Amino acid sequence: MLLFGQGVRTMQVLEFLYGMVTATEVAYYAYIYSVVSLEHYQKVSGYCKSVTLVAYTAASVLAQLLVFLASLSYFYLNIISLASVSVAFLFSLFLPMPKKSMFFHAKSTVGKVFTDLRNPDGGQVTDPKPLNIALSVSTVVLRLE
Repeated sequence: MLLFGQGVRTMQVLEFLYGMVTATEVAYYAYIYSVVSLEHYQKVSGYCKSVTLVAYTAASVLAQLLVFLASLSYFYLNIISLASVSVAFLFSLFLPMPKKSMFFHAKSTVGKVFTDLRNPDGGQVTDPKPLNIALSVSTVVLRLE
């Protein structure tokens, strides 16, 4: 849209689409966590975040080098970005579906872990469902940050 659009309406649509794309990062991490076992969450989060930051840095440095040393116009940088995003989207279509869901129809091992932590003496929780749901959601939010 940066290449072919002009005007305020086009930029508003562009900002909306940018917001949607950046929100997909949450969905990406939810997908990763649904595929990976609970004990590997921290390691996988570290790998994913570090790879993302290295890729952003490499792309920024490469873009600077192409603009200043090769006198490449910003139009071609936008074309390269569009091609990269399109290839990444095509690869995402071939990712395997998760065998379990983090949110729906999943047995809450996270909630059980926190229930055990809440009752170290082995006492009974009167209503474990709200505890499981609240702790599962807060764990997902904490792990995504």
